[in-house]
Amino acid sequence: MSKKINTIQDLAARLSVVEAKLNTLSGFESIGVDASSIQELNIRLSIVENAVDTLIEAPAVDAVAELVAAPAYQSPIAIDEVVALSPAAEVPAAAAIVTDVIAAQAASEAPADEQVAEVVTAAVAAVVNAEAEVVTDSSALIAAIVEAVADAQTVSEPASSQAAIDAVVAIIETATGEAPSAEVIAQVTEAIEACPTEAAISEVISAEAAPAAVVETIINEIVAESPSAEVPAAAEIVNAVVESVVSADAETQPDVVAAVAAAVAAVVNAEPEVVQDAEAITDAITAAVAELSAPESAAVQIQVAEAVAEIIAAATSVEQVDTEVLAQVTEAVAADPELDVIDERLSLIEQKLLSLGK
Repeated sequence: MSKKINTIQDLAARLSVVEAKLNTLSGFESIGVDASSIQELNIRLSIVENAVDTLIEAPAVDAVAELVAAPAYQSPIAIDEVVALSPAAEVPAAAAIVTDVIAAQAASEAPADEQVAEVVTAAVAAVVNAEAEVVTDSSALIAAIVEAVADAQTVSEPASSQAAIDAVVAIIETATGEAPSAEVIAQVTEAIEACPTEAAISEVISAEAAPAAVVETIINEIVAESPSAEVPAAAEIVNAVVESVVSADAETQPDVVAAVAAAVAAVVNAEPEVVQDAEAITDAITAAVAELSAPESAAVQIQVAEAVAEIIAAATSVEQVDTEVLAQVTEAVAADPELDVIDERLSLIEQKLLSLGK
């Protein structure tokens, strides 16, 4: 029997049918025409895959969110009802692990911080939604939890960040039966402090310019996560900034990718009043870039500064930033967070020496 030969036309037609069904189920915004290239097929299929996974996982995520938000021992939903939502429910060894995790959460107080609650919900839901073979494999389950936490909202306050780390570490210990190693705790910490918006933008920057048919879809997915999404004037600015990277050619220089991702994420994550204030959004972008390690090469620093200046130009609706803004960007690119740490330590020593001299 000869091997079936797939064609773009056949696969594109099938994908359009899937998108239409998804539109009926969830209001998914389908493009309405078949994909015309492999690149477009891949992009649209990735979006559909994420949307379908989200739909499938939604019942468990919603149930876990109720559980996390409830006071200790006052869950509005029974433990066995939550466990029944798991693909692992029919496998005794796996179901026992899921039950332990749900029971432990039901006995815990609700996090006071909404961002921490979202992280805890993501971690517990990752266990509930995992297949049995993942649940019973400690390494695979830890990886699933860390991935879910990385996709959750960034926890901004240091105290809340530590609370989220402690909570996820406790969930992993319950799920695996042993205290996580220092390496795992480091992975959890990195995942909690990571910005999912920045990660998504990095992928866009590193990819070839998106086909025209999917540009709007990609932009809408990113802008939907912005606090400015519901404020038309601010959303228009965020939209323009995101479009500038979605439509651009692929960038391969790692420092440029990191800086542009940080700059765009600063716009996407900013409050609408900041987005609409040219000086404030410029400060937000340069502050985000200054948090990155400075490129060692002077030539790369110039390249990074030019790329970030283009983002600021898009965010402030100008063709080109003025020399003052470019100087601000150049200074931010050259800044090194390690120097800030040294500055803090040096300031402390200076204060101590002053006290000794009295």
